Amino acid sequence: MNSVVWGASVALSWMWGLGLFFSVHFTFLYGWTGLLSFAIPNALSLVVFGWIAGRRGRNTSLKTWIESAFAHHASLFSLYQIAAVALTLFALISYFLVPLASTPAVFMALSILAIGVFTGELAGIGRLVKLHAVYLAVAVAAAILLIANGPAAVSSTQTGDLPFFVGLLFPMIVGLLLGPAYDIQQWQRAVEMQKRNVPVARSFALGGVIFFCLLMLNGALALQVTGGLEAGMFIGKDGFVHAQSAVTQALSQVGGWPLFLYCVWVLLCLLATFDSAQSALSWFLPTVVNASDNPLLRMMPQGVLNSTLPAFVLASGAAVLVWSVGGHLEYFMIVYATLFVPYSAILLHDLWDGSKRTEITTKTQFAGLASLLVMSAGYLNDIPLLMTIAGLIALSPLLIERRRAVSTDGKEIVPAPKLDAMEVLQGSRKEQVILQPRDVLPAFDPDGRFDGKWFEIRLTATYSDTNSVGNVYFANYVSWVGKARELFFRRCMPNFDLKQTPFYILTRSFNHKFIREAREFEEIIVRLRIKTYNRKFVKLEHQLFNSSRELLGEGEQSLMFVTTDNYSLTDIPSDVVVAFTPHV
Repeated sequence: MNSVVWGASVALSWMWGLGLFFSVHFTFLYGWTGLLSFAIPNALSLVVFGWIAGRRGRNTSLKTWIESAFAHHASLFSLYQIAAVALTLFALISYFLVPLASTPAVFMALSILAIGVFTGELAGIGRLVKLHAVYLAVAVAAAILLIANGPAAVSSTQTGDLPFFVGLLFPMIVGLLLGPAYDIQQWQRAVEMQKRNVPVARSFALGGVIFFCLLMLNGALALQVTGGLEAGMFIGKDGFVHAQSAVTQALSQVGGWPLFLYCVWVLLCLLATFDSAQSALSWFLPTVVNASDNPLLRMMPQGVLNSTLPAFVLASGAAVLVWSVGGHLEYFMIVYATLFVPYSAILLHDLWDGSKRTEITTKTQFAGLASLLVMSAGYLNDIPLLMTIAGLIALSPLLIERRRAVSTDGKEIVPAPKLDAMEVLQGSRKEQVILQPRDVLPAFDPDGRFDGKWFEIRLTATYSDTNSVGNVYFANYVSWVGKARELFFRRCMPNFDLKQTPFYILTRSFNHKFIREAREFEEIIVRLRIKTYNRKFVKLEHQLFNSSRELLGEGEQSLMFVTTDNYSLTDIPSDVVVAFTPHV
């Protein structure tokens, strides 16, 4: 039963502006063929996403895995969700409220958005899922009553441009199949399912089936009520037919109960998108802000960064702007079928593999942009072949991007630094990394120096550093790392004054792996660098080598920042970020 309830929420939240109105457009132009070509890959996308996420969730935490992805692609996830809200709000205005002569349409749309956002904030994901089950039951009942008691069906004579349809088919199918990968609404559901021991794959499979049925209901309604409408009614300024409002226009002429039932159907579907967006953004933003290494974010109030209001304001502005200039839903669809496809394909591939993470470079960015431009040229100039080529371009980064090893939870495994002339001594243990001695070192700075991103100091172990059996006492390694850290800070922040500073730097955790011993009069090289950092904490990693350039030990430490007056935890100060960013 839990899988059914979660599946219902998955399906209804996926019935956004594109599913609700573009399916009408495709059905109006191409009949059942158009509807099925849109519905099948759209429903399969939920099944495939759930299957891959469920498979990965059997041996790792989905929350940890996706948070690692958020850290790498936060802006893309944000843009995807903002665009989804903007698309749905635009569709609500253009294809529902304006055809109903609702005045003012924009004010009504923003009011509906506000109701959805308030519901999402009030309910939270647990109660929201149950609310969606109620929404679904009411919406389906309204749609069935409408089809059973609505206007008599009139056979349609509409025939869309078949070559255009064929050219659009491939990029559309690819975009639909990969759609859930960057949808944080579906990721939130997958994470919560795993947390509550609800089968992820089964729930999304049920969601896909329910969603397919919803699209069939929407398509059947379109076929029933739009048969008497002419394509010429829907020709836009660009010369193309845009029939997304066909059902609304047909039922607005009928009025009465059919129109009321249709309003119930549409509004419940769209409310589920808006409240899910609020819930998902409220879950997503704090995770991204806390994990971000962007120095600008540390200078902004955390309350502002965690608020979903800017995202909804931006989405509303985009929706109103596109509507005011006479835009159409297909323009949003082109973006989802091209620009996001390379990233979605890579993310799903990495989720399936689990052992590596694809390194996204300008190749992926240019592939997405090139695909968008080629698709736009093919669409606007009625060149089907270009649209098909655009879909192929969008998938090309899967073959050309380099992939890095990651742990099972999706966190990148940082490789050992590339040091000059590395070699391994014959007969040594595997973990003993041997460094070729540097030929000339008399000018080495006693206060340390930078070797790439590594900061290193050199010192000589003496009798006072050893224990009773002659090897260096274990605590001295920690002391030497601490000394390297202090000199590292001094090099980066030479004007730091402990008497006037408003913050202190404290050690949150420290670990060290001992690999081999050092003895008296051996030269010790201590290397240290910044490994990762987020809004609150910095992680440093270190390595120690002996005079034979063999690895003595390695480890890492986590640092935190507190105020000097009451030792309360604080964000990394902006002057620290500025000083250390060049060495990350």
